Amino acid sequence: MIKRFDSSQQTITEILQRQSHGTQNVVAETTAILETVQREGDQALRHFTKRFDGHQLVDLAYPPEKIAAAINEIAPELAAVLKQAKVNISRFHQQQLQQGFIQSQPGQVMGQQIIPLRRVGVYVPGGTAAYPSTVLMTVLPALIAGVEEIVMVTPANAQGEITPAVLAAAHLAGITEIYPIGGAQAIAALTYGTETIRPVDKIVGPGNIYVATAKKLVNGIVGIDTIAGPSDVLIVADHTADPSWLAADLLAQAEHDIQAQAILVTPEAALIDQVANALEEQVAALPRQTIAEQSLINHGKLILVRDLPEA
Repeated sequence: MIKRFDSSQQTITEILQRQSHGTQNVVAETTAILETVQREGDQALRHFTKRFDGHQLVDLAYPPEKIAAAINEIAPELAAVLKQAKVNISRFHQQQLQQGFIQSQPGQVMGQQIIPLRRVGVYVPGGTAAYPSTVLMTVLPALIAGVEEIVMVTPANAQGEITPAVLAAAHLAGITEIYPIGGAQAIAALTYGTETIRPVDKIVGPGNIYVATAKKLVNGIVGIDTIAGPSDVLIVADHTADPSWLAADLLAQAEHDIQAQAILVTPEAALIDQVANALEEQVAALPRQTIAEQSLINHGKLILVRDLPEA
């Protein structure tokens, strides 16, 4: 399932070469989506949502009553975890608040004024998994910074429904403006605005390759946080490592995305055998087995090196 490599037979550079994913086509397709939404507004959003997500948008805004009700639809244990996460995340970001200052002397006054952005758009991934943590980790810093308006976009399922865990996290964070829209079309709507969605000053949050490409293309028209690529992990281990733990760490990244890359580098041939066996056992028990397997087949690597300094 996962490929094995030996640094005595190939250079590390050759082994770690990531395959191209046809990024030129992605840029062209993303550009076309951005331009269409800029030109056609809500109509384009409905078209692309039907085409890519399989549901027909009627009212673009997600019903506020469904957002508020979601906290009662999830398991009490999950609700408790989200509430504690809100406390922890808020406590951390409170420490990041900056203070302005004024410095005056004869003939001049200098200083720095910290002004929060007026409106921020948060992109929360959907599709094959739910990410309530993304809601909290993107919305709460904006709230603490004093951003006046925060709007959330996230893909819905084929029935037009958003995962309750994501809605519950949004409710806990105080978000009431949500649109069940994903992909590059959502980034376009946040950037240019439509008849329904007002444009934002900055877009934050991770997404797939089309979302990342869209953020790269609109950077400068709006602010962005970063351009997130596929998940990667590279683990260096020796004979003291637990093979089952190593396998679990590799799978934690592999299950994110079929483009994720999970790599183990070790001078221990026996450890490679043990980790390979552990991967076979553990992946079979994963809810996201298909994604993890495809990721390991396409991009996973077990690399044997001469010694730890080479690793």
